[in-house]
Amino acid sequence: MTIIASHDGVNNVIKAINKYLIKNISTEKDTHLLFTSLHGKLFAMYDQHKPDFLLWPVSEYTQELQDFITEYNSNIKIVLIVDVVIPQEELNTFLNSRNNVAMIVSNDIATKYRNTILNYGRMYDDEVYHASELERNDKIVALLSTDNDKNHRMLDEIIYPNNKHDHKIVVLNNPEFESPVNLGIFNYHDLSIILKTFKGVLDIDKTFQLEAQVCGIKYFDIDDGNILDAIDNDRCCANIDDISNHTYSHFVQHDLLPHLTRE
Repeated sequence: MTIIASHDGVNNVIKAINKYLIKNISTEKDTHLLFTSLHGKLFAMYDQHKPDFLLWPVSEYTQELQDFITEYNSNIKIVLIVDVVIPQEELNTFLNSRNNVAMIVSNDIATKYRNTILNYGRMYDDEVYHASELERNDKIVALLSTDNDKNHRMLDEIIYPNNKHDHKIVVLNNPEFESPVNLGIFNYHDLSIILKTFKGVLDIDKTFQLEAQVCGIKYFDIDDGNILDAIDNDRCCANIDDISNHTYSHFVQHDLLPHLTRE
């Protein structure tokens, strides 16, 4: 019996990975998953269950985990999902030096780790994002960047009240962007409905192309910054090939789980 313990992290990447671990491991007779928030419970959990693997996101790295890595340097493999940049060089050096630590690193992070076992790119949840027969409205939604200078530079001249065109454009997902057409923020499931019901999308940071493609919404090509030309000429980004290989389900089943087995 292989026992995997996985910390219940808060961001979308970690939640989706855990979701498909639960779905896949529940069908494996010789593998057991312990899934919960492990903050303040890590040592007690280990003493009781003796898991073979611990899966943990770096975005929730704590002194408790650091002490655990130091104390339990054998018998358990600690798999860290590097979902954020680690700014402390001494922590990077420590993690690189540990033989009981393996790293799963986002492609957005340039730091190299000798103990990397997997890299991952952008993924989507195909149970949430898929084709739909919902009726679309006549509006275009701009998914804002966290960089408000970029938002203003790209959008100020084309949204109300400065717009001199007939397109209906609203903006979402940055409450600090002051505009009468700012509809607020969304969660990951809200975005699915948005992409299934709006006419088109302007993705300022180009973060949600996978989700947009599978939902069938026009995903305008705004790389050159000429948003109106993209809308007026229906200029959209080319579809991503083999998009079904970019799902969390595929990643967990085909990439992650083979690494979570005892040798």
